[in-house]
Amino acid sequence: MSKSKKVSTNFIPKVWRLLAPFKKDFYRILAITALFETIRLGGPYLFGKILDLLVRTKGILSLETALWVVGGLAGVRFLSILIDYITDYVIIKLLINIETHMSTRAFAKLLELSLDYHEKVHTGTKINIVNRGVDKLSQLVESYVFEFQPVVIQLTVTSILMILTSWTIGIIFTFSIFPFIFITFKIYQSTSLLRKRRHDAYEDSSDEIGDAITNITVVKAFAQETRENRSFGSIWGLIESISFTEVRRHLFTGFGRSILMEGFYAGMLVLGLFEIKAGRLTVGSLVFLITLTERAYSHIYRLGRIYERVMDAKEPVDRFTSLFSKSSSIKQAENPIKVEIEGQIAFRHVTFAYSKRRVLRNVTLTIPAGSFVALVGRSGSGKSTIAKLLSRYYDPTLGQIVLDGKYDLRNLDLDTYRAQTSVVFQDSPVPNRRIWEVISYSAGKKTFASVEKRVLHAAALAHAHEFILELDRGYQTLIGERGVKLSGGQRQRLAIARALFAEPKVLIMDEPTSHLDTMSEALIQKALEEMSREHSMTKIIIAHRLSTVQHADQIFVMERGRVVERGTHKKLLENGGVYADIVHQSELKP
Repeated sequence: MSKSKKVSTNFIPKVWRLLAPFKKDFYRILAITALFETIRLGGPYLFGKILDLLVRTKGILSLETALWVVGGLAGVRFLSILIDYITDYVIIKLLINIETHMSTRAFAKLLELSLDYHEKVHTGTKINIVNRGVDKLSQLVESYVFEFQPVVIQLTVTSILMILTSWTIGIIFTFSIFPFIFITFKIYQSTSLLRKRRHDAYEDSSDEIGDAITNITVVKAFAQETRENRSFGSIWGLIESISFTEVRRHLFTGFGRSILMEGFYAGMLVLGLFEIKAGRLTVGSLVFLITLTERAYSHIYRLGRIYERVMDAKEPVDRFTSLFSKSSSIKQAENPIKVEIEGQIAFRHVTFAYSKRRVLRNVTLTIPAGSFVALVGRSGSGKSTIAKLLSRYYDPTLGQIVLDGKYDLRNLDLDTYRAQTSVVFQDSPVPNRRIWEVISYSAGKKTFASVEKRVLHAAALAHAHEFILELDRGYQTLIGERGVKLSGGQRQRLAIARALFAEPKVLIMDEPTSHLDTMSEALIQKALEEMSREHSMTKIIIAHRLSTVQHADQIFVMERGRVVERGTHKKLLENGGVYADIVHQSELKP
């Protein structure tokens, strides 16, 4: 319970900090709204005065008086319409700016966060947090500037005018507002846990969609459409049940709240009649007070609906604002070093753990610049973790990674360093872009003409050029989401071409040829040798295929997070250790 109260207390300040770039716009809208609402209340005031005038003159008005009356009412109406349009323009412009700003800022934040966050949080959840967060934040701001702010100003001005006109009726009206607000607050406070469960279910539904669509081939291959439909339907069944429970509570309480407000209204009307009888109030003044009361009570009910929208938006907006409080576990050094590396790499007593699970233990190894090194070991031995540490997706828990014998990797400028490295993973993702854009991704936003020569060269080295030309639009072909239009081997060759296009000083390849046939693998190995001769490149390859690693200058054998053997293929076989066992068990396939 204390946690829920803390979130509620911090919610408005968090949203206000998020909207800090637009503070001046909010103040401007406040001033315009205050002027607008005050002028709008001039209409009922003038109408009451006209009624009193008609009573005194028994309905007889001179032409001049009639013109003044009509002109006054018309003037108030014209000013109201003018200010209304000005307010709408300012508010709509603000809403568009906020939606654009928040969407781009959230996207930038997701890109900024390190890999550990993206591995822990499901893609569907992240999309849901951003989309629902921006949508609900926009609705929240819209409700505030279009409804909440005008209503509060109007209720304040109404209370003042009513007290000045008849202090007894004004006091009753003012005090009638408080039980309405109290009851509204209590009902939404009582349903806060239901709202949280509902929004948790929304995220579960997004995750379910993401899982099913991402793995659609698996779903269809095993004919599990019915199962997935039932699973998704059960989530929305829960959402439906929670929503009905919330609605029933709100309707029951809302009915009692309405009866209470009608009682206050009737009481003020009866009191007003007694005030007229006692001569303390005119008919016109009572009409003015009743008109104000009806308007005010209709706005109080609006206030209840606004609070409902605020409470409904609170959970997704709170999750959205929490996104910006997260920080990347990979920090840029205070004074990062920008340097062109040679490619020598040294692990010095490196230990690494995912949370409490230790996967590397006191690893020490040195990789000379320009050499070809292979990492070999059974699944879970820590090979891929070394690749992630080299890419600086994570930092060592203990120890350090040193470049060129003098630069701690944590002290290098991250962008400069990564621009000099390329990574090819076992199932490297390829975005839904044109093929030439996928290959030239490291070049940034370019035209095809400016990178065509390098693109063709990289594709040829990766032996992707032939199959690309066979596609309908060649290098201009859109490859589909996650490269669904291509085979696994074709996607992998595109990933290799993308890595080679960057002409890196360090090339890290984690099972890069697992989807390729033996012929393509041999050609790529030859291409890597040719490219190494063109410019110095340190190659680090993690592989299970003997043909991939047997020509390595040095092989490091991993077991349970440690380097247990090192040497050439021939020497390791002669030693008859772990590497020899792996080869003999055919986990390394020739």
